[in-house]
Formats: sequence, C-alpha cells, structure tokens
Amino acid sequence: MLMYIKYLKGEQEFRYKHMKIKGNAIKNNFYALGLVWGVCKEKLLMHFFINFMQVILDFVNGIFFLRTIIIIIEKGNSYEQYIFFVTFILILNTIRALLNAHYYYYSMDILNNKMISELNKKIFSKAEEVDISCYENKDFYEDYYWAIQNVEKNINSIINNMTSLISYLFLCIVIVVYVISIDPFVLIFLFGNLIVHILLKKIKEININKQIETSIYNREKEYVKKIIFQKDYAQEMRMSNMYTVIKENYENAITNIIRVYKKYGLKLSVLQFITQFFSSYFAFFGACLYLIYRIIFKKDLLVADFAVLISSITLFSQRINNVITSFNIAHEHSFYIIKLKSYFNYRNVVVSGESNTQEFLDLEIKNVNFSYSKDSEKVLSDLNFKIQKGEKIAIVGPNGAGKTSLIKLLLRFYDVNDGSIIYNKQDIKNYNLKDYRSRYGVVFQSNHIFALNITENVLMDNFKISKESVIKSALLKSGMQKLINEKQGIFTNLTKIFDEDGTILSEGQNQKLYVARLYAGNFDIAILDEPSSSLDPIAEQVMYEKLMDLTKYKTVIYISHKLSSVILADKIIVLNNGIIEGIGTHSELMKTNKLYASMFYAQAQNYLPKGNTYENQENNSK
Repeated sequence: MLMYIKYLKGEQEFRYKHMKIKGNAIKNNFYALGLVWGVCKEKLLMHFFINFMQVILDFVNGIFFLRTIIIIIEKGNSYEQYIFFVTFILILNTIRALLNAHYYYYSMDILNNKMISELNKKIFSKAEEVDISCYENKDFYEDYYWAIQNVEKNINSIINNMTSLISYLFLCIVIVVYVISIDPFVLIFLFGNLIVHILLKKIKEININKQIETSIYNREKEYVKKIIFQKDYAQEMRMSNMYTVIKENYENAITNIIRVYKKYGLKLSVLQFITQFFSSYFAFFGACLYLIYRIIFKKDLLVADFAVLISSITLFSQRINNVITSFNIAHEHSFYIIKLKSYFNYRNVVVSGESNTQEFLDLEIKNVNFSYSKDSEKVLSDLNFKIQKGEKIAIVGPNGAGKTSLIKLLLRFYDVNDGSIIYNKQDIKNYNLKDYRSRYGVVFQSNHIFALNITENVLMDNFKISKESVIKSALLKSGMQKLINEKQGIFTNLTKIFDEDGTILSEGQNQKLYVARLYAGNFDIAILDEPSSSLDPIAEQVMYEKLMDLTKYKTVIYISHKLSSVILADKIIVLNNGIIEGIGTHSELMKTNKLYASMFYAQAQNYLPKGNTYENQENNSK
C-alpha cells in the first residue's frame, strides 16, 4: 500500500510539473467548458449570464448606488429624485432575483440532466472505440476511470468556478478603472493582497498531496461500500468471517484518512489565515488611514469619494480573493481534466481498415507471434493453420496455453506482433473493424447478463417486432423455453435490479442464454470460449450435439477443457505454452500426440468405475 502511495505521488509530481511546463490550467478548464458547449450551450450561456448580472449588480449596489445617494444627500436634491433612483435600483435587483429563481430552481436541473446525459454519451462512444487493451491494462484503466468519474461529478463545479473566475475578473477590472478615475494611489492597497499568491500556490500543492494520500484509502472505503450490498458476495460473506475483515478494512481506511487530514490540516489553516489577513484586513485598514489623512489634513477628498473608495477596496479585496481562489481551484480541476483530455485524444493501436468483408470462405493464421506488451514474454509463437468454411474447430490445451489470446487476435481485439491473419485471402487489418467483427458470433469465457429484458439480452440489440420469432426460436434451440412461458414472456426482465418481478437465472441457465445469442445472430463464424463450464455432463453433451447440428453449414471454433466435447470436431488444435503441438482429428491425436492423449485419459478416468482405466475399457470393448 505504501509503495502504491509512493507510486501515486511520483506520478502526480511528474504530471504536475508536466502541466506547469507544457500545459495550462486555464486552457484545460476551457477545454472542459468546450466539451460542455458542444453538448449543452444553453447551460453555459445561462450560467454566464446569471454570473455577469450578479457582478454588475455587485458594483451597482456596493459602489454606484452608495456614491449617488451620498451626492443626492450632500447636494440637497429633491426626495423625488431619491425615490426614482432607489426604485430603479430595486427594479434591477428584482429582475436579477426573478432570473436567479427561475434558473436555480427550474432550468438548472433540467439543463444539468441534459448536459450530463450528452456528456456521458460522448464518453460512452469513446469507451466503445478504445482498444480492449485499455481495459485490461490496470494502470491505464484505473487512471482514466478515476478521471472520467471525477470530471463527471465535478463538471458543475468546473462551470461554476470558471464563470465565477471570468465574471469576478471582469468586476475587478471595472473597479480598478473606477478607482484610477478618483485616486490612482489607492491601487497600492488594491493590489497589496496579490502577494498572497505565493501562499495560495503552497496551499494548492498541499491540497494535491492530501488528495493523493487519501485516494487509496477512499478507494478502499468505496470498495467496502460496493461489495457489502452486492449479491455476488452475499453468500460467501454469510458463510465466513469476511464481514469482520471488511469492516476492519473500512475502519482502517477511515483512520488513515483522518490521519492524513490531521497531517495537512494545521499547515492549511495557518496559511489560510495569513492569506486572509493580507488579502482583506491589510488592504482595508491601510486604505482607511490614507483616505482619512486626505480628508482631515489635505482636505481634497469628498466624503462620497471616501465612501466609494473604501467600498471599492472591500469589494475588490473580496473579489480578487475569489479570483485567486478560482485560479487555485482551476489548477485542481486541471489535474482531472488533463486525464479526460488524454482519454478523448487517445489514439487506438488497433485501427479500422476501409474494406468491407464478404461471406466467409477461409481463414489462415500465418506465422503469428504475439505478446501483450513489448516487455512481456510471448504468449503465442509461430502459429500456422487454416480454417475452411463449415469446419468445426476445437482448440485445446492446458491453462495458460494461449487459447483465449488466440481468440482475441481472431476478433482483432489485439493486433499480431508478427505474421498475419488472412480472411478470404486478405489481411484482416484491411477490413472495416465493425463489419469484420459482425461476421462472428461469440460466447466469451466471461459473459454477462444485463439488467434488461430477455429480448435485449438475446439479441444484444434493441427489440424489433420482426425479431420476435427469431428470439423464441433461439431460446427453444438453446433449451431455454421456460423463459418464453414467463409471466411477461420474452419481455421479462432478467435480474431484479430494476424490476421486482424479474427472473434470476442459474449459472447453467445463463450459459444456455449465451448460446441462444448465437442462434439469434446472423454470423458466419461461431466462437465459443468454454461455453459449457457451468453445465452438467448430460446438458453439455446435448448442447454440443444440438450446436453441431444447427450450425452444420456454419464455421464453429470452440475452446473446451472438457475433451469429451471435442470428439465431434473436424479438426482439433492442441496448444501448449503458445505453440501448436498438434493438429488433427480426435482419433489421429490419440495416436500421435502425447499431450492430447494424456489429457483425454486423465479426464476419462473420472467417469469410470474405481480400479478401472480408460485403456482397459478400450481393450475390453475390442
């Protein structure tokens, strides 16, 4: 854990320096505003308008109104003039209040939902495009997942901060121009508080360090909150002492968070006090002494000007403090935004080609070598084999042999390091990626049921009335006719997450549903990676026999550790340590391949009476 924190700190120091040298916090924040502008212009326009109205009325109410009233009183103008002026200011403030109420209590929630929805769609679209390797690279995935989650949660904070920064900066400029018109010397008191900028930089660095050190503990805390209510963990936790372990981890995380807060809290409070003193009190009381000196000794300053200058200094001190704080917050936001920016600018390694595929005829794996990274060992070495239309291909081998890695290459989740994969005499890199993958129907090793209805889970797409018969046929073929007879039929929700009347399937039923997806799809090549791991032997045999019968004109590639199922294959490929050790039919490999024969005998032994062997059984049958 300590090593992980050191890693995070090292990463952050690098990125923070990198941001200061090559990046720009304000530019990054404008990038975030640009994203919002692209998805919901109304949100930004209304927020800017509300903020600018606020600062304009800050100036009018705090400076212009005060000076005008004092002048009216000093000159002895009529009461009607006073009433007219006050009424005018009141109308302006009433309009501002009405607009604020309409925006904050009506429009804002609607616009927020629209903005977050559209922003998420943009994020989802990018997530659909990025390489699968991004999801399997733990550091990359956690880094960008964290950034995306935090930017989404804080997008309103970014908008609030940047609109405040721009509007308060505008107000400060107006005040400076106004003060210069009365007494330029007062600028010394206006800008005296800018010396606190160095202190604010230090505060920012401390806050970032505090955030880094608490991040791992916050993740531990959130992990406990996540699993404590998840169905997947409920049974194991009730049958063990894991509740105690998890609660202890939660308490330790809280203790460590408090420890980090204490570590940095005193430093932050002292620095914040010094900042507040120089940015507010020094400017106000210093200006008072100077202006009173002009009134009493030099007698060259009107009381109205004294009042508005003091009011200007007070308002300027508050708003310049807001500006500096907003700059500080913008730097903190930039830490997240720069990751989001990198996420959207990420360029895929696996790039789509332009050609469209034709109906499958043959596939050739030619001198293929593959490793997941430059520094890692090869998982596949010098693979060569061909697959013809209509063939049933089984891929077998020990755990870690490279079977699933080969499937990932066929689906072009990764590109080969050396060699090529040829589809219909053309390298698969030349094909449009979406079109090429549409030729495959796949049951992965780790499939998932979605909290949607049966139709969407089978089609893996939106339901169309024309597909109803296809769905029912697929369920019947896969042995899941019970779902057709549910209370709401094929529109029954799977899981009870959003519907108490939803149905929950067993692992075996889940696997049958995954196979139903194959039957419902329009594909040339079926790929099944351990499709029967949760089925009993009889159900497994029935599934494979039915699968072979129903896909007799299709090409099927399947991985299975249960070698009784691969007997039906036209061709069996034996993989071991990423190398092909044999290719042939079951009977051929039993005679020529020791690895295949030993695996088959070892499994067959489990189905024979005690003391008997598969070899004896074969001899007796002869």
